[in-house]
Amino acid sequence: MPQDNQIHLDLETLDTAHTAQILSIGACWGPRTFYVEVDTKEYNPVHFTFSSATKEWWDKQGGFKSTVQTRLPYEALFMLSTWIEDIQSNGKEPLEIWANAPSFDCAILKYHFAYMNIECPWPFYMERDVRTVKALATQMRLNIRTFKNPHNALQDARNQQKYVDSVYMTLAEQLHSNRAMK
Repeated sequence: MPQDNQIHLDLETLDTAHTAQILSIGACWGPRTFYVEVDTKEYNPVHFTFSSATKEWWDKQGGFKSTVQTRLPYEALFMLSTWIEDIQSNGKEPLEIWANAPSFDCAILKYHFAYMNIECPWPFYMERDVRTVKALATQMRLNIRTFKNPHNALQDARNQQKYVDSVYMTLAEQLHSNRAMK
């Protein structure tokens, strides 16, 4: 039971601060996807950060492997904003923006949008947290398959979407089963 009002976002970055330089942005809305890699050489080092700890972490993962042509930071953010606004303009209800967690992905994106003078394409109150859903599923002992995190922004966003959809489906089935028993 995929939810048609959910966009799932994931970032790969060079820092964990809200000022982090973005390596890649992945997003999905149902089967529709968005993926862009960012040219980190084009960042203003005064306003956007990278940390040696994060670089070291990437080195232990084998480094970030670029798979597509990189875009200027402004261009990448503008493309994301346009993609989300296009989906939003076709919908009847507001889009939920899911991230793993909004205090990371959404905070970094909102900093970028503000710095680059691009309006954030979602209101703050539509942000949702995949980690909260994971914690609730664990506490409720729902048997939900987890997915490997390959540190590819698009694949991670797809995995988030699959996980949240599985939780919704499992809860709906249990609710239906409970009603049938009454």
